[in-house]
Amino acid sequence: MKRWAALNSRQHTLLNQISEAATMVVPEVAHPRTMSALRDRGLIKSQRTATGWSIWLTEPGRFYRDHGYHPDHPAYRGHRLPAKSADGSKPVAWDGKPLEHDGMLWKPGPGTTVTFDEFVVAHTTVVEILGHTTWNPWIREEREPEFRAAVKVFGHWHRAEPGFHQWNVEETIA
Repeated sequence: MKRWAALNSRQHTLLNQISEAATMVVPEVAHPRTMSALRDRGLIKSQRTATGWSIWLTEPGRFYRDHGYHPDHPAYRGHRLPAKSADGSKPVAWDGKPLEHDGMLWKPGPGTTVTFDEFVVAHTTVVEILGHTTWNPWIREEREPEFRAAVKVFGHWHRAEPGFHQWNVEETIA
């Protein structure tokens, strides 16, 4: 059996049950061979305790649940699990499809740990502060720490339209 072999219906059912429970604690496993098959694929971990079994998903297990295939599958080499970044946090998993916000397409920068939801909040904050600056020039000064933090988060995502070119300062002024 290959690690990336397709799961049968019992294996899918058990994987989904474990996923919903976060950590599943059961006195006895109804289908021990099913649990062993998931464990052998690296999709779950299990531990025998005094009260029964404690079972939880691994990173490949979450990946399989979300994408429907094992991250080690050779047909999907470009979609492997992200490695940990230098600060220990995991980069954002991205399936290669641009995400839409405010009529624009966006993609994460390499190794970014900023989620799309965090980016949307930061983008909204930057646009709001810059929009208010036209009628209240002091607003940016008043909200400078918030603005800087939002710009820092905002910089982790990039436009994803084909052929898009980000203007530099000289091009913007011209």
